[in-house]
Amino acid sequence: MGLFRFTWTLSPKASLRKLGLSIAIRLARTFYTFNQFPLSSRSEVTIMQSLPIEYWIAAGLVLFFTATSGFVAGRIHERTAVRRNLRKARKQVSKCFDLVLGSLDAAQDACSRLENFTSLDLNSGQVQHLEKKRSGLLESVSRLLDSYNRQGKEQAVKSSAKNLSDKVEDINWLRSSEDSRTGLPGYIDFKSNLTSLLELVDQTGTDSGLLFVKMDKFDQLKTRFNQEAANKFLTKISQLICRSIRDEDLVCQFSDDTLAVLIPGHHGAAGKKLAESIRKVVRQHHFRLTPESPEVLVTASFGYTTCQPGDHPDLAESRAETALNRSQKRGRNQLHIFDGEELVHCAVS
Repeated sequence: MGLFRFTWTLSPKASLRKLGLSIAIRLARTFYTFNQFPLSSRSEVTIMQSLPIEYWIAAGLVLFFTATSGFVAGRIHERTAVRRNLRKARKQVSKCFDLVLGSLDAAQDACSRLENFTSLDLNSGQVQHLEKKRSGLLESVSRLLDSYNRQGKEQAVKSSAKNLSDKVEDINWLRSSEDSRTGLPGYIDFKSNLTSLLELVDQTGTDSGLLFVKMDKFDQLKTRFNQEAANKFLTKISQLICRSIRDEDLVCQFSDDTLAVLIPGHHGAAGKKLAESIRKVVRQHHFRLTPESPEVLVTASFGYTTCQPGDHPDLAESRAETALNRSQKRGRNQLHIFDGEELVHCAVS
C-alpha cells in the first residue's frame, strides 16, 4: 500500500485526487475480504475474474464519486487560495506595522528617560552613533510616507480617470439630421453636441478638444471635375477621420467643405497628438475617383482648440475657426493649435 500513501507534498488538488483513488482501492480490497477471497491464497487475476458484476459496478461508482469529490475540492481550494493568502498577507502587514509603531514608541520613551539624567555625559563616538541612527530612522520613515502618498495619488488619478471615462461614455450625441453626402450629423446637431461637450468639461473640470478639418481647394476640385467628385473626396476624408478617432468622439458636418471633430476628455497634449495623426492620415492617403483613375492631389487644413471649463460654445468655435484660417493662409496640410493663450503652428513631420 505504499504506492497509495497519502501525502501533502504534492499540490492540494493532486493530493485530494490521490486521496480519492486511495480510498477507492481500499474499498475494493474490503469487498474482497467480505467475499472471502484472501489475497494471499489467490492471484489477483483469479480474484478479479471471480468477482460478480455488482462488485465492479459498486467499485466503479465509489471510484467515480471519490475522484469527482477530490476534483471539486481541489478546484474550490484553488479558487479560494489567493483570497486566503491575501488575507494572511494583510494580517502580516498589519502586525509588522504595529511592531514598527511599538518599537518607535519604545525608542521615544527611552530617549525621554535619558533626557532626565542631567549628569549624562556622552562621548563623541556615542553622539555620532546616535546621529547616524537618527538620520537613518528619519530617512526610512520619509521613504515609507512618500511611497504611501505616491500610491494614494496614483489611486486617485486612476479613480478620476475611470470616472471621467464613465462620464464620456454617457454622452448622448445628437444625430437627428444627417448630411446627404457624408452621412454625418449636420451643423444644427454640431451646435447641440458642442454644448453637451462643454457641459461635460464644466462637470469634470477636464479639458476636451475641438478640431476643424477643411478640405483645401474644394471649389477648384468642383470646377476641375464636378460636384459629385468633390463630394466623394470629402466623404473619403470623413471616413479617414472616423477611422482615426475613438468610439466616444464625434465627427460632424460643419459646413460645405469643413468637418468638426468633438473630442471629449482630451487635454492639450493628447488633442495635439490626435490632430497631428489625423493630418498625417489624410496627407498620406492616395485619392482617386476610381481604382483605375490617376491620383488626385487632395489635402486639408486643420485648426484645433482646447475646450476648458467656463468656455462658451461660440468662443470655442471662434478659436477653432481662427486656428483653421491661420492654417489655410499658410498653405496645404497645415495645423494650428490654440492652447488657451496663443496660436501655435505645428510643422509637418
